Amino acid sequence: MAKAKLRMGYLFSFAVKNLMRYKKRTLITASAIAYGLLMFLLIDGMLTGADKESERNLIWYETGSARIYNKEYWENRENVPVKYTIDNPDEIMKALDDRNIKAAPRITFGAEMIIYEDPYPESGNKFVRAVGVDLDKDSQVFQLQDKLDEGRFPKAGEFEVVIGSWLAKDLGAELGYPITVSTRSKNGFIQTFDVEIVGILTTPNPIVNKSTLMMPIDIVDEMLLMEGSVTEINMAFSEIGDIDKQLAPIQKLIADVSPSNEVLSWKILGADYLAIASAKREGTSSIIGLVFLIALIGISNTMLMSLFERRREIGTMRALGMTDFEVMISFLFEAGGIGLLGGILGVILGIGANFYMVNYGIDFTSLIGDMDIGYRIATVFKSIWVIPSYFLSVLMGFGLSVLIAILPTRKALKVSITECLRAE
Repeated sequence: MAKAKLRMGYLFSFAVKNLMRYKKRTLITASAIAYGLLMFLLIDGMLTGADKESERNLIWYETGSARIYNKEYWENRENVPVKYTIDNPDEIMKALDDRNIKAAPRITFGAEMIIYEDPYPESGNKFVRAVGVDLDKDSQVFQLQDKLDEGRFPKAGEFEVVIGSWLAKDLGAELGYPITVSTRSKNGFIQTFDVEIVGILTTPNPIVNKSTLMMPIDIVDEMLLMEGSVTEINMAFSEIGDIDKQLAPIQKLIADVSPSNEVLSWKILGADYLAIASAKREGTSSIIGLVFLIALIGISNTMLMSLFERRREIGTMRALGMTDFEVMISFLFEAGGIGLLGGILGVILGIGANFYMVNYGIDFTSLIGDMDIGYRIATVFKSIWVIPSYFLSVLMGFGLSVLIAILPTRKALKVSITECLRAE
């Protein structure tokens, strides 16, 4: 056993000397590995950051942590109906308040937004998901209060509205401009009323920016003949943790207090977005894999050329009594050393690149403007520190280099000793 350990120590020392002897080859191959790992760490950090930021923006500005609906609402949600309502919102709100759960009622409805030339650049109409909010309670669930670019929020009892900044830009709208809202009441009657734009809102969530039409809940209740009912009650939890565990007691509470209603988590409410985000991540992961493949092909090619150039050395090693296994171990030590060096270099470069992305990010405003790119991020992409990926990168650099070196090493060892020694 001691002799075997001594032999392995010698082989390791021999491999280190070879790495130092062929410095240029070592650095070039390690740089290829480092580049692949740098791209992996940078893109992984950006994608994970985009996912986390999108989840926060989805919860903070769009869905809340969870939402209570009438059980028939969700299946018909695409039509934004107001006939499937929560008829005892005050009772539910009190039950939630008794358990220190922040909640806010809303009336969400589909409406035809009609504008006319003068003051607008041209006449037109647009279908939107309008929402009536209790601003005092809404601020406990959603983080909209400090996101006004211009103006103020609507006052209770007034026919006033706040719209998203992207929507305002699309319409050519400014503060004080009128909007005609046409919709159907809870009983199916067509209702048309005029509101004045008193605020323009910009949030980190592009969906809110391009579709927000927010007005006082009491006005919506009156015009849609809701008689105190609402379409949803949104809730906010202090942390984005195990949502199912957090929801369990609330689901039991709602089943007792209002069995005609149900509680849905933000993951269900944002399922369409989450599916798109997952598809985007898989597609980008394929690109990262391609970058890695190119780097690994470079490593394999470099190892093959190195072994071809060193056939005389391999023949000499075998002629002096080294077994094929020991020769292979020696070259695998070399490959592992190159991979380890590349892994460490890639992590150092990744930390440097990611430091900037974590603290400053990339502002795509000049490139995408008010275009929705699929994520719930309006302009700035920031990365986060995915610590396990840095440890994984070092292991990948080492492990993959060793694995890739096995094939060319075995191929070289199939050549006879005499042929190796005759090689020029």
